[in-house]
Amino acid sequence: MTEHNIKNELKVGLFGIGLDQYWPQFSGLEDRLKGYVQQTADRLEKTGVQVINLGLIDTPEKALVAGHEFRMADVDLIFLLVTTYALSSTVLPVVRRAKVPVILLNLSPAASIDYEWFNHLGDRTRMTGEWLAYCQACSVPEIANVFNRCQIPFFQVTGTLEDDPTAWEKSANGWPQRKSRTRWSTTAWVSWVTITAACSISTPT
Repeated sequence: MTEHNIKNELKVGLFGIGLDQYWPQFSGLEDRLKGYVQQTADRLEKTGVQVINLGLIDTPEKALVAGHEFRMADVDLIFLLVTTYALSSTVLPVVRRAKVPVILLNLSPAASIDYEWFNHLGDRTRMTGEWLAYCQACSVPEIANVFNRCQIPFFQVTGTLEDDPTAWEKSANGWPQRKSRTRWSTTAWVSWVTITAACSISTPT
């Protein structure tokens, strides 16, 4: 079986997270976060895999449905894009029900907020919305702790969505060689993430 065929066999799930209470408060935030998820889906698809993109999950009820959809789709792996702060109850039902390994994507839209521009906004609501659009790392410890306590295997990738060639440009080079989709393993995925990750990989202890 060729590498091309192996890639096409792999089916990955993707979702982002948020809180539905945010959307009426912070204009444009929901669409912005959905854009992050779609950007990630587009880049994953360029590697030749099939992506099941469930978009933004922002309530526990949607999380239950998403977990069922991933399971019905028979995904091999889930990419959880941490788009902003969210309750663990909007994350755990998805991965618990799907019962596959998870890669936690701690990818901010840029290396940092433009604080000179930010400090001149003059509107606390707009400033909070902008902060939430960069609030990826603030959620990761809580999610990682929940996964550890529930004994859910996961790996963490830290970097940026933009201007991070280490994270994205060489993704195809690290695909593990397997003869069938049923033989994919979390160990193989560590090898892939090691090559493609922007900064670090964390495994549960």
